[in-house]
Amino acid sequence: MATAPTSAQAASASATFTVDSTEDAVDADASDGLCRTVGGTCTLRAAVMAANTQPGSTIELPAAHYRLTIPPNPDQLNSRTADPTKGDLNILEPTTIRGAGARETIIDADHIDRVFRMGADTQLSDLTITGGDAKQREVPITDPGGGGIANGKHMTLRRVTAEAASSTSPTPT
Repeated sequence: MATAPTSAQAASASATFTVDSTEDAVDADASDGLCRTVGGTCTLRAAVMAANTQPGSTIELPAAHYRLTIPPNPDQLNSRTADPTKGDLNILEPTTIRGAGARETIIDADHIDRVFRMGADTQLSDLTITGGDAKQREVPITDPGGGGIANGKHMTLRRVTAEAASSTSPTPT
């Protein structure tokens, strides 16, 4: 006889989040494991925040142009503490992100920050990463940059295009 999972087991189970909005909006309650903004949609940023509460989750991205529009907090540009509500998308738990094809699914940081900061094993497939910019991150010891992706773990890329990212080190004086 199978038993139903306890609430603790259910909370730790992986999930699949299907993004239904190209808006850049935060998750209304990052601790509940649901991808839901205040407006009731599931955005890419909200899906990443929800996936960070459920290791092994998958984010499905339909064909669209997903533009990051929330700039990073200037006080945290050179900090090791990531703010998931601003700037780049912070992956904190193992996550898979699947697009609908590199020509159809585009994640664009629009030069406000890099696109991703990977702090966990991640798989990306069938998408394009563009517009990343880590020029303002000038503390190479604590945050070495990464124009499109700053990765500190294992990452698998399948049918991914990374383009037009800039990452420059500070000029020595």
